[in-house]
Amino acid sequence: MKAHSSSRPTTRKWAVGLALAAIPLFGFDRGCVTQPQTDILVTSPSVNVQGYIGRYDDNTLEWQENMAGWARMRVNGGAFMAWDQTDANNVWQQSAVPLPLGVNVLDGETWRSTPNGVVSGNIDDFILERKNDLVANGSQPVFLDWSAAGLDAELKAIATGTLNGPLTAAQQNAFVANVKAGVANFFTNAYAGTSVTLASAPGTGVHTVKFIVGDSCSLFGYSPGDYKNTNKTQTSHVLIGTFRCVLVDRLVSTTPAELTDTLAMRVEDVATAIGRTTAHEVGHSLGLTAEGETRLHGCGGSHNCEAYDDANPSDRFDVGHHIMDPGGSSKLYARIGQSNPNTRAKKTPYFERYGKSYLKLIHP
Repeated sequence: MKAHSSSRPTTRKWAVGLALAAIPLFGFDRGCVTQPQTDILVTSPSVNVQGYIGRYDDNTLEWQENMAGWARMRVNGGAFMAWDQTDANNVWQQSAVPLPLGVNVLDGETWRSTPNGVVSGNIDDFILERKNDLVANGSQPVFLDWSAAGLDAELKAIATGTLNGPLTAAQQNAFVANVKAGVANFFTNAYAGTSVTLASAPGTGVHTVKFIVGDSCSLFGYSPGDYKNTNKTQTSHVLIGTFRCVLVDRLVSTTPAELTDTLAMRVEDVATAIGRTTAHEVGHSLGLTAEGETRLHGCGGSHNCEAYDDANPSDRFDVGHHIMDPGGSSKLYARIGQSNPNTRAKKTPYFERYGKSYLKLIHP
């Protein structure tokens, strides 16, 4: 499409004087993108981008109504596309926005008229990365193997070491069973929307997660990195001894957890922490977050990269709330699914949009 050079649509005339147009208005407009999700991987050479225009005061959306307006976009700082007028529902759509291969930074602007003057706004920068090397790779079954000796004792030690006791044998056994079930539930929810699912037995084409005691107080797990998941029969390891060591030592002092918590609350804390690491290690075996500009921009051993966020309009790192955040930068309160270290406020770890879009492409 041919781009217009003026700062407002040329296809419609507005009877607004220059003096009125210069009047500053309370608040400002923003073009909000609703489709597609931002900061994701796509494979098509063009996309339709859709959104609405909203007014903000103090960065808070004050109102949203049927505001007749216009929006236009550009890719990588190039020429603006033609203006698109909002419909009766305040929705604008830029059709067939071209996406070259690689990382594309899109932005845009909005324009509308009010009785008090002209209001301009921005469509904030966002990323859509186009790749042509990712193809659907079928399903990926995953077997959680809790058969190693000594695991139950490690889990019981977490319960007795982080709760006021004494805990009965029945309570400890229930804790073990419920943590294992909680890990499976966390994993299933983390990979929802993909064909990465739990299997009932190991075998060819099945990824196995072996839970082991280990002999570390720092390494939570390890797994082979495998961009595009070329080998479906691999093994990841999760060290339960590390969780016992770290949680007993630091859970109560560095997270909102208390010695007076209920057994059920501690089950959720521990299942979330172990489930996050389980999903994390399997994520490595599926290719997350492969390093390199032609791969997934990971760093620090194929993890989400804080430096990438600092340099780009992206959302790849969040102190452990994103499942593929690096271990050394993941806070313990984030590992147990809490938003901060001081008060209970649930924030379950998850695959951020970019990583999830990769998983959906290779295992739809």
